[in-house]
Amino acid sequence: TQWYANKDDLTKEFFKESDTLKELYDKGSRIGGVFSPGSGSLHLNGDVPVQKIGAGRIVEDVHQTYAHEMAHAIDGAKSEFSNDSAWKDAWQGEMSGNQLSNYGATDASEGFAEFGRLMYGNDHDIAEVEQKFSKCVAFWREKGLVL
Repeated sequence: TQWYANKDDLTKEFFKESDTLKELYDKGSRIGGVFSPGSGSLHLNGDVPVQKIGAGRIVEDVHQTYAHEMAHAIDGAKSEFSNDSAWKDAWQGEMSGNQLSNYGATDASEGFAEFGRLMYGNDHDIAEVEQKFSKCVAFWREKGLVL
């Protein structure tokens, strides 16, 4: 894991490789964490203010950013879990319609990471999560990712 002093330093490191990403940086976009599949390493911002959790949907705070990126690391460089057909079915049925977050609806890999954000980055009642995301919880249980 590589830690950065702030979002600006982290973002500069990853946006410098691409003109498109540099444009986003120049327009003010910043990132709080990245999992690099090539190196298998996490790159995290060490200076993220903690915010309160929103009702019903997740909002960013330091723990959730770390949990999201950690879920990418668990998924691995080859997206072992998020490429599994059982996960894709669960994601399609329970997350692809923005039920958890807009970003989680983009694809099965980001859905897996956003579910990791929910499971590992929040205090929650697993029974409540299971009511809304029963297939996702079942998949994570089967894989030993949650009790």
